[in-house]
Amino acid sequence: MKHIGTLEELIEILNSDIKKYEKSLTDTDRRIGVVGDDQRLLERIEKSVTETEKKLQESKDSLFEHKKELELLNAALATK
Repeated sequence: MKHIGTLEELIEILNSDIKKYEKSLTDTDRRIGVVGDDQRLLERIEKSVTETEKKLQESKDSLFEHKKELELLNAALATK
């Protein structure tokens, strides 16, 4: 009977250890999921920044075109 009690204690210890590992694995999976979410968030931010930079560059280019037109107009008026 003494051995059976010892075996039951060992089984309880093993079950406890298994539960700890399962919790650790679940926590690790959760952390990986969060990192994945963070990665998707970073990708969305990078995409948004790229789109914003493109729009700003287009606006800048447009302003330069208008500036050139105004300079040409100003030069034409100055010669008259």
